[in-house]
Amino acid sequence: MKLPLLTLCTAVGLFHTAMPVYGSSGDIAFTTPNYIQETVNPADAPGVTAQDIPHLRSFLANNDRAGMYLTLYRMTGEEFWLMDAQITTFSGIWGGTALETNYQIKLNNQKKYDDSIDKFSLKIATNMLKWVEMSVASGGKGFVDVGTLLMKGDGEIWKSKGLLNEYPGRVLFFNLFQHRAFDFRHTMGTGSLYSAKAVIERGGLLGKRPADFAGNPNFAIYTSKEGRFVTVIDNRTGKVEAFIDNDARPLGVLTQIADVALTENDPEYYERLWIWEFMQGNQDTAEEYSSAVWLKGRPLPNPNVHGRYFYNTKTKEWLYSKSKLKVESKDILDALNLGRERKMKLRKLRGLPAQPVLPGRYLN
Repeated sequence: MKLPLLTLCTAVGLFHTAMPVYGSSGDIAFTTPNYIQETVNPADAPGVTAQDIPHLRSFLANNDRAGMYLTLYRMTGEEFWLMDAQITTFSGIWGGTALETNYQIKLNNQKKYDDSIDKFSLKIATNMLKWVEMSVASGGKGFVDVGTLLMKGDGEIWKSKGLLNEYPGRVLFFNLFQHRAFDFRHTMGTGSLYSAKAVIERGGLLGKRPADFAGNPNFAIYTSKEGRFVTVIDNRTGKVEAFIDNDARPLGVLTQIADVALTENDPEYYERLWIWEFMQGNQDTAEEYSSAVWLKGRPLPNPNVHGRYFYNTKTKEWLYSKSKLKVESKDILDALNLGRERKMKLRKLRGLPAQPVLPGRYLN
């Protein structure tokens, strides 16, 4: 069936994706920024063709997982890919909650969860694309059932590590339950409990926000026409660095976190750096996996957070985590400073920086 001319013209504008150009270093540079210009109606989406598959694979070859997910959204209009783009970049409420959940799962499953979270995420993205390719091969044009993407595309990788019961995506079947009661059985497992714990502990606040990159010349921030989607692109590589969907409503009740940058004046700033380090996540491409963070199966100490206090590395002051008021008690300060010095010394002995550091690509 032929589409109306207006729909065809709209499709061209909506689904134009950045075309890769390979530089001398072998990295992919993109001629146009890979971001969503406006919401895609699945009924108008062109779908995926066999000719699109090499382009989608090129994102994974460059470890631009979110780049592939955003492209799939523009091709299919399936909002599942928006969630995955946030999770894989550790962005917004989806990404922050997923980061905290994976952290808790790794703490309790050291031997099975033996990948860095970046590598684990790449394996999942690769398997997701496999199911899209299977759809294309059978004439489905890349439109894959969400339940299949959850329990096959994502779940197969967790199962391969003996962690299917801990797979946190189980909780997402609560969303599908309102449409398909049969899927409710998939919510059963400790993965849903891990996800719920991360939500209660406000793990979403650990998510990256576009505002984190404001004023950094290495990155550009693009907002869709209606203001729903905000994408951060690394100007040097064309990769998607962060992405949020302002309409995101995890489990139908949560809302997107505010797009306000985390700074040295926020305890979450230090928690996020520490978990990135332990999980070997959000790293620069050139960085290699470091086994030092898995010594004795526990993360090395966080020198800037202690109980209800955190240390502002910019002002050199200890603050209360909730009120952010300065700690005045000399006895408490002496104990906090002594503990911080010991933690920093231990970290150095284990071959790590005295405190977790920002990825090198963030430096101006």
